[in-house]
Order: sequence, then C-alpha cells, then structure tokens
Amino acid sequence: MKNLGLILVGGITVPVLLLVGVYILWPQRVAPQPKYVISIDEELHEYEDDLAKREAEFQRQLAELQQTLEREQTTFEANTEAWQTKMDQAQNQLDMLESQAQTLEQELFRLEITRTNQTANYQSQLSETRQQYETRIAELQQELKTAQERLAELKAQLPK
Repeated sequence: MKNLGLILVGGITVPVLLLVGVYILWPQRVAPQPKYVISIDEELHEYEDDLAKREAEFQRQLAELQQTLEREQTTFEANTEAWQTKMDQAQNQLDMLESQAQTLEQELFRLEITRTNQTANYQSQLSETRQQYETRIAELQQELKTAQERLAELKAQLPK
C-alpha cells in the first residue's frame, strides 16, 4: 500500500512536470513588425536643440549659483574666523578681568580685616587714653581741691 502511493505520485507528478517544462520552453510566435518606418529625426532635432539650449542656460545658471555660493562660503568663513578671533579676545579679556576681580576681592578682604583690626586697636587705645585722661583729670581735680583747701587754710591764717 505504501508503495502504491509512491508509484501514483511518481507516475502523475513526473509527467505533469515534463508537460509544464515543454510548454514553457516551446518557442512562441514573434509579433509581426510594421511594414513602414516613419522617421522623426527632424522633429527630434528641434527638441534636442531646444533641450541643449535649455541645458546650457541651466548649466550657466548653475555655474553662477556655484560661484555665488563659493563667494558666500568664503565670506562666511572669513566672518566666522573674525568672529572667533573677537570671541577669543573677549574671552581673554574676561579671564583677565575675572583674575583682577579675584585679586581685588582678596585685597578688599585683607583691607577689611586690617580695618577691623585697626578699629579695634584704635578703640582700645581710645579707651585706655580716655581712662588715663579721666584718671589724670581726677588726680588734677584732687590736686586742685587740695590746693583750694590749702589756699583756703592759708587765707584763713592770714591776718585780716
């Protein structure tokens, strides 16, 4: 039974494949060619001339546009380089100014500390000097009082 199926498949499939192959490879009839050939070279010549003129005009315009583009590109590159140079100079100036600002901030901080220290010293000296003067004034007032009392005693001892 198994062999019967194989025989049927082989017996039917192989002839069908052979028929399809023959049909595909069988030569076919060529389509008939027209008997009269009409030449249109003269009409094509006019169109070719017109197209050549148009192409030449487009090529000229393209060349002009290319030259313009190259000039603008050169100008753009020159402007870009000049701008970059200016930016570099400005950055250098900015860096220098930042450095100066830091130096000035440090100097300001140092001066602020010095001022604070000097103010404290002046306040201390002023306080000490004020105490010395107050002590000296108190001494002088005491001496003046003592001198006035003695003067009063001397005046009292003087004959009237």
